[in-house]
Amino acid sequence: AKGMCDVGRGRAFEVVLCNEMISGVVARVHVYADQAEVLDFKSDRVGDESSLQQAAKKYEPQMATYRQALGKLTGLKEFSIECSLVFTHPCRVIEV
Repeated sequence: AKGMCDVGRGRAFEVVLCNEMISGVVARVHVYADQAEVLDFKSDRVGDESSLQQAAKKYEPQMATYRQALGKLTGLKEFSIECSLVFTHPCRVIEV
């Protein structure tokens, strides 16, 4: 079991990364004592596996930024922060 969890929905953040102020809103965050999960919902309509993977690849930089920001804000190591995209069409979750 992961234990107690701080859940955030629509959590806004501002943080300095690489000498640049970054702000954003993460759809859903679960923060545990030693790890975290980021979920971001996407409404891209993807029809097949190839287009789903292409859509996920498009969001990798955004999710990397969320991982860096959450690491800085929580003190967690980036490798302990799992990021997933939840595609509403076709109801699939892709870890990035």
